[in-house]
Amino acid sequence: MTIAKALVVDDSKVVRDMFKRMLEARGLGVETAASGQEAIDHLKAHSTDIIFMDYMMPAADGFEVTSQIVANPQTSTIPVVMCTANDTSNDRARAKVCGASGFLTKPIGEAALDVVLAEMRERTPARAPVAPPVAKPAPAAAGLSREEITEIARQI
Repeated sequence: MTIAKALVVDDSKVVRDMFKRMLEARGLGVETAASGQEAIDHLKAHSTDIIFMDYMMPAADGFEVTSQIVANPQTSTIPVVMCTANDTSNDRARAKVCGASGFLTKPIGEAALDVVLAEMRERTPARAPVAPPVAKPAPAAAGLSREEITEIARQI
């Protein structure tokens, strides 16, 4: 798949600006959103090839917003890469359950970003929605057992 435009969703302006510079250095056009709702509103009027989603944001978190994006037929084919400083097997499992296509740990390293972009470029452009929108994710990765969480995390 071709990746020419990215949407960076993060409530930190510093992170948005840093991420924007990193992606622009790789030849991508970059738009930013400061909240999940701003990202949803942006996607109603603009197209993008990939979304980098912070998950710890006020109001709707990145898991909720990713679920909404994946469940919407107009945006379901856009890969969402979850970006967070909390890199646990539970976080990775929740990201997968919500439909995230990838996972990056902050601070985002140049090499890790290159790997994720290469993986997303190798994907086929269309994918079916993974999960319906979730109002509020349940604790412990939506009731998954420890073994299920571990298995999902291995697949990411």
